[in-house]
Amino acid sequence: MADGGSPLANGELEIYTLDVGQGDARLTVTPTGETILTDADKEAVAEELTEVLEDRELKRTDDGKVRIDHFHVTHIDYDHVWGLKSLHENGYEIQHVTQPDISRFEIVDPQTEDNKDGVTEKVINNYRNHLGFHNIDVDDITQVSKGVQLSNPSDAEINVLAPPADEGIVKVTRPATGATVNFKPEQSNENGAVYKLEGERSALFMGDVQDDSHHHAESWLMQQHDNPESEIDLEADIIFASHHGSTHATSDEFLDRVDPDVAVISSGLDNKHTSENQHDAHPHDATLKRLHDRDVDVYWTAGHGTTRTNLDAETARPEPTTDLETTDAADLAALKYYCREHEIDPEAVGVLLPDNFPEETPAWAIDAAPMIADTQEQFIDEAVANAETVEDLRQTLDPTPDAHDQLRETVQADREAHVTTKQDVKRNKEAYFEAVEREQAYERLPLHTRLRANLPSRFGGIEHPLTDGPSSDEMDALPKNIEDVPKAVRNDPAAKLRVEGDFVNNWSRSLLRAETAADTAVDDAHTPRELCRHLRDTPGAHQDFLYAIDTPDAHEQNKSEKGIDDLLERTKEHERTEEQTHTQDQDFSLGL
Repeated sequence: MADGGSPLANGELEIYTLDVGQGDARLTVTPTGETILTDADKEAVAEELTEVLEDRELKRTDDGKVRIDHFHVTHIDYDHVWGLKSLHENGYEIQHVTQPDISRFEIVDPQTEDNKDGVTEKVINNYRNHLGFHNIDVDDITQVSKGVQLSNPSDAEINVLAPPADEGIVKVTRPATGATVNFKPEQSNENGAVYKLEGERSALFMGDVQDDSHHHAESWLMQQHDNPESEIDLEADIIFASHHGSTHATSDEFLDRVDPDVAVISSGLDNKHTSENQHDAHPHDATLKRLHDRDVDVYWTAGHGTTRTNLDAETARPEPTTDLETTDAADLAALKYYCREHEIDPEAVGVLLPDNFPEETPAWAIDAAPMIADTQEQFIDEAVANAETVEDLRQTLDPTPDAHDQLRETVQADREAHVTTKQDVKRNKEAYFEAVEREQAYERLPLHTRLRANLPSRFGGIEHPLTDGPSSDEMDALPKNIEDVPKAVRNDPAAKLRVEGDFVNNWSRSLLRAETAADTAVDDAHTPRELCRHLRDTPGAHQDFLYAIDTPDAHEQNKSEKGIDDLLERTKEHERTEEQTHTQDQDFSLGL
């Protein structure tokens, strides 16, 4: 693991929600560079953590391990703590551990397993053994409950809102029904820790707390929030949604009190936690509908990947690591059904068609999802625009055979209008020569025109030349004197040589190298400085590029005066000459 890059202490309060699949793991980096890992799912946490810290200066222990200053556990369950061993194996070492009060958990009897909602002996033993890899003894763990303020990260205010500080049964009045229920010290989920982190903005770390007929943690939190004598304040800008978006959490009443602008949900696409149908897995439809009804922006790790949130920013909006732009809960509900049905990665989808959903898809999502196109033409246009690669496009179109056919027709029309290769038309000699003429005309276009032409279907591939390249103004600002690029050989530009003689006769390896280098340089460059550096590497490329910029009518100057009849006659004459030469060679070989 390499050190270097920007310092951990950058003055910002950052939260990284790590994309660990069906699990939870979040890294908080405080303004002074302290690191707090909240939960650690299995093996994926180490890989994602390493990627997040790749460009940061790392703090190390005396034996060279990467320090994680604090590990905050929401509850002891395999998808929240089993990454401890992987962290150790990948060079990390935790310095301090905070967990919810263990007296609120019931350890499952290995013989009878009377309480299946408690903590199993296997999980608790593995958890403690894996902490041993980090030199953490059970007695070293800080156990917390309601009212504790974690003061160890001196520049970040972290308050513990749950579990209750009481050891026994707690009476709770459910806000939704007014019924009084018993909140027992048994189940690990509802007795988990809830942490509230505050900077300029605030965030709730909910763990897996739930609220249904057997779980009452959310109701207890709401009761505390509503009690004027309690210091519990649920209101927060961001909620890290409980239990991976389960329908048994994040209730309407709870959301009324939190009033978040953003919800972040960590779950895998192919998880098996389904409700009434095979596609309604985490995050459940009911949770997404509740968030949608409140216009809460939703970020889902299965689509948005690992996200970074700056709690000291004005808006505190998470920054995804994928190209998925939507944060509409209806879009994410539709994506969940679409991608599970067709086995597609959500981050590869840019647009959806209403006819491609399984019948179980909720009507509210189809009616409200902005990602769903009105027509197939719009679907194809947006799919091509959003595709980074041919494979991305194929994945988007695969569930829609008609769209594939329509795109093929569009591709063929584009070939006929712009560039057609010999292989496409080898059965028709006349069409071939017409295609050659078009190919040559295209090659004679000025480079800035040619490389900005954005013919998405050229040769059947999907290309987006200069999507992120320099603008025309930036390219015009490039040095126009060859002295500014001393490594460039002062060859005549290939485009200029074409003007002075026949295009075909002057085609040579040096010209091809210059043309290709200029094409590649512009295609790969993201800044003028990069472009100049690329152009320096090949003799003639820089001058060829400048000629293309300075001669916008180069393609008109090089326009062929020969018609198709002339081309065909020239080819026939070439074939007759080759045949005569072949006959003469045969005669000579026979001694005639």
